[in-house]
Amino acid sequence: MSKDRQHQLDAIDQEIAALRARRQALLQVVAAPWPKRLPLYAHINHDATWDIGEQIGLTGDGLRRFVHFAEVRLDIEVGEDGKVTVLACDGRAVERTR
Repeated sequence: MSKDRQHQLDAIDQEIAALRARRQALLQVVAAPWPKRLPLYAHINHDATWDIGEQIGLTGDGLRRFVHFAEVRLDIEVGEDGKVTVLACDGRAVERTR
């Protein structure tokens, strides 16, 4: 088997393991009492990020680095009424203001 093929298979195995871990975590959230806390991932596609980077004046390495900012993790709390409170963004606590 070629190294490229082995690399592809290893990547697939890692994706499967990640999906299983997410499924297990979701099952724990489902069983938890209200309000439920869970991570939520917000995505933007790379083309849109590239366009935004160009619009704000990025070029070269800076633009390529910015394009990889395409996913944000939000830790949220969901009430039984559907109300969502953002607790953290990429691991940083969100200050609540009213």
